[in-house]
Amino acid sequence: MKDYITSIILLIISIMIFVLASSYGKEATNLSSNSALLPQLISGTLAILSVVNLFQRLKRNEKEQSSIYVKTLIKLLLLVALLIAYIPALYFFGYLVATILFLITIMTFLGYPILKSSLHTLVISGSLYIIFAEFFHVSLPQGILW
Repeated sequence: MKDYITSIILLIISIMIFVLASSYGKEATNLSSNSALLPQLISGTLAILSVVNLFQRLKRNEKEQSSIYVKTLIKLLLLVALLIAYIPALYFFGYLVATILFLITIMTFLGYPILKSSLHTLVISGSLYIIFAEFFHVSLPQGILW
């Protein structure tokens, strides 16, 4: 059941993104300057994959255990709450601190050992910071506390 709901929700989201992105490129004269092209390609691909997934699930018709479904749903809601909490953390702590805290929390929540998740987090965050801040000279969010 959850696969059907997921496919339908992703299909609806992809259609909404496609429609919203179509207003981006109205002034463009060619494809190279059309800013709506990439979001529309991604959302179109997502829509196609959602429909394929929906048809595969309709063919398979599996029985699900409700206890596994409830545990998965709770885990998903907690992950979404952590993702939502990451946005204000960016404002207060800035990119580097908020991302390190977010990734360590997510990885530990998903069952990775704390040492392994800390190491991966430092490598990922540090690499992204160096790439964007030093090579591309893009300013990353600076927090009001850090």
